Amino acid sequence: MIRRAIILAAELGAQQRPMTETLPQALLPVGGKPIIDHLLDRLAAHGVERAVVSLHHQRAALEAKLRGHQGLPRLEMLAEPEPIGDGLAAAHALAILPPEPVFLLGTGALWLDGLLPTLDRLAAAWDDSSMDALLLLQGTVTARGYDGPGEYFLDPAGRARRRIGGEIASHVFAGVALAHPRCWGATPTDSYPLARIFERCEGASRLFGLVHDGLWFRIATPAAASATEVALGYRPMPAAVAESLTR
Repeated sequence: MIRRAIILAAELGAQQRPMTETLPQALLPVGGKPIIDHLLDRLAAHGVERAVVSLHHQRAALEAKLRGHQGLPRLEMLAEPEPIGDGLAAAHALAILPPEPVFLLGTGALWLDGLLPTLDRLAAAWDDSSMDALLLLQGTVTARGYDGPGEYFLDPAGRARRRIGGEIASHVFAGVALAHPRCWGATPTDSYPLARIFERCEGASRLFGLVHDGLWFRIATPAAASATEVALGYRPMPAAVAESLTR
């Protein structure tokens, strides 16, 4: 069981404008509940005891929300004075946590568990002797709210490889990972994305993937947020859409 987590909630959420002009991405509601509350519920269900939340965009609103959080996981807020990329933000959070594997969660997607809780599956699949990072991956064709060329391939042993050039990849990164602090090593102090860390793990043949067995939704636009609520049953399907499906 993994006891620590990092929630990367400093994103500007440019694609979700105008919603993120007044709210941070992590507070966008899905089913009347902020995205970050959905994430905290999943962490608590796994037994995570401590979570560091990286903040920047609209951080006052998020800090005010998180100060009212009760129960597990215990939260620590780490405010970044400027945009620094989720890779460096994770490095800053890791510096105040024990040197052990942690969950990394973004705030731009939500998932529904399959047969077993997703975080439990990640923890059970972790092999410290062979892995530096284990990514939750969603099949590109089943990734709701995503229409890109995919991001990763998996080999028969479960190792992940990022697509190159014009390749069409079989899976997309689902915004959830289990990673060891050793992934970062000697990293630069300027802004860099989390993808750079995963590339380092891939180069050492220590980047693996686990395919999600439930539904997954990218909350990339206001329209995607609405579609997610419909798919999850939080709001009725628009009448015009329902009528078109019955023709």
